[in-house]
Amino acid sequence: MGAAHPRRQARGAAGYSRSIPMGRLRLAKETRLSMANPFVLILVAVCLGVVGQIMMKNGMNQVGAITQFGLATLVHVFSNPFVLLGFASYGLSSVVYLLALSRLDLSVAYPMIGLGYVLVVFFSWLVLREQVGPLRWLGALLIVAGVWLVGR
Repeated sequence: MGAAHPRRQARGAAGYSRSIPMGRLRLAKETRLSMANPFVLILVAVCLGVVGQIMMKNGMNQVGAITQFGLATLVHVFSNPFVLLGFASYGLSSVVYLLALSRLDLSVAYPMIGLGYVLVVFFSWLVLREQVGPLRWLGALLIVAGVWLVGR
């Protein structure tokens, strides 16, 4: 009287429930993930992290400078939608990074995260209209060169 396959309920196009064998569903998900290039996953993780940073900064620009720290301040900060979306993007970035890390050496994966610094400088200039001087641009180029050297 044992079940041959565990089953999961799913909604069909017409809205009725149907059973899907878990073994086949799991295999389909694993196949899709295994086809993802780990370097593309790193790039996606970096981009999500950059989006998170830009959104959090935009939210904090709306909140204003924090001069006192307490529960009311935390509620005020975390009620800002840009701050919340920034955290969500940053969290998703970590999940995607873990997927990439499961397939790459740390000595290759972690230096590639340095590209996030370069993208944050660029998008801070482009989106947030921050002033970025020549030395900061030079530093960003050096980071790119370093990531390239370590990744070889």
